[in-house]
Amino acid sequence: MGGYREYRPPTGLESVVACVWASDVLVRGRQRVVPDGCVDLVWLGTRLLVVGADTKPLVWEATGEFTHGIRLRPGLAGAVLGVPADEVRDQQIPLSLLGPAVADWTDAADSSARVRLLTEALLRRKAGPDPLVAAAVSRLSRSARVRAVALAAFLDDGPEGPVLTALAAYQNDDGGFGHALEPDVRCLGSQPAAALAALDVLTGLNASHNTPMVAAVADWIATIAHPDGGIPTVLPSAEGHPRAPWMTPSPEAGFLTYALAARMWQLGARTSWLDTATTWCWNQIEAIVQPVGYTVEFALRFLDAVPDPARAAAAIERLRPAIRADGTVPVEGGIENEHIRPPDLSPRPTAPSRALFDDTTITAELDRLERGQLDDGGWDFHFLHYSPGQTVEWRGLTTLAALRTLRAHGRI
Repeated sequence: MGGYREYRPPTGLESVVACVWASDVLVRGRQRVVPDGCVDLVWLGTRLLVVGADTKPLVWEATGEFTHGIRLRPGLAGAVLGVPADEVRDQQIPLSLLGPAVADWTDAADSSARVRLLTEALLRRKAGPDPLVAAAVSRLSRSARVRAVALAAFLDDGPEGPVLTALAAYQNDDGGFGHALEPDVRCLGSQPAAALAALDVLTGLNASHNTPMVAAVADWIATIAHPDGGIPTVLPSAEGHPRAPWMTPSPEAGFLTYALAARMWQLGARTSWLDTATTWCWNQIEAIVQPVGYTVEFALRFLDAVPDPARAAAAIERLRPAIRADGTVPVEGGIENEHIRPPDLSPRPTAPSRALFDDTTITAELDRLERGQLDDGGWDFHFLHYSPGQTVEWRGLTTLAALRTLRAHGRI
């Protein structure tokens, strides 16, 4: 062939594919690739990789194999692959790890057949809304709390403006969030759980520390923190208002500190409170003797977000004894057989916490999650349903979480 060549995108994929390309450079030599902001699907022999957008030049060593690829247009990899593009940045990941079954693509007799099969798969993904998603969005539309979030997260080009407008209605003058944004604490005043719910939404929008709403809630969190950075789970303003039986006001710092710190790291909101809270989180995790219940889930959120991979990997292993053979973590004091499942403990395929689960367990869990969609299009949650309003709202949030997990793994 002689070097590197590019070809026009396949018909019907011009809006998402920049080009199809082929190269024989790596048959005998090395190749230096400079960053171009694109994500590629690359065949190296029979291996099909997702090559994330690079932030620095990369040298590919000789493989003795012809190389073929499909280059996705900047900004569109997440929609095509079902995984946020930042999760594959500076990485080369087998496409199979992101969810799709690719055996028939890699077993094809020649490169043209592989390109054709992958093109057909991309066309199917681009063709229209997944029936599972359509049913779920219909269910979400009955819950005003998450309607704008669902549209922004799962409909093509969903605007973020309506989401921020909807969220602003729950923000108080002190910068915190209340007004029952979190279904289990139904008071007007600002609460840590409501702040976390807001940060979950903002993270889903890829907001940053420069977003005024993020800066305001970060300042509020600092005002309620203990000197060591710990955050109480429920503040006194919840007294006299409807709330879940387990949401009892107490000054003691709790596991929401892990989750709030995790979101702040993800949003890039580096504050003095975050530094102090990070120390609190490390101290708590590294002192755990018997990790249990939701402490495990929220601690893993922190460990997946904190930018200290070696220390996080060691801490994740400290939590392994809490996980049963089926991958679940029991919740003592909850409803009968209440437990936390692997996709809730480690929702992203590239998260450090995924080291706790093998591929067989994750595949079985994703199959179970797909089957768990109810006739009304939504999913249900596996803890106490203590009031009709709480049930409606938590079902909406659980449905949104299920969609995010399935999309992150290429199932929708």
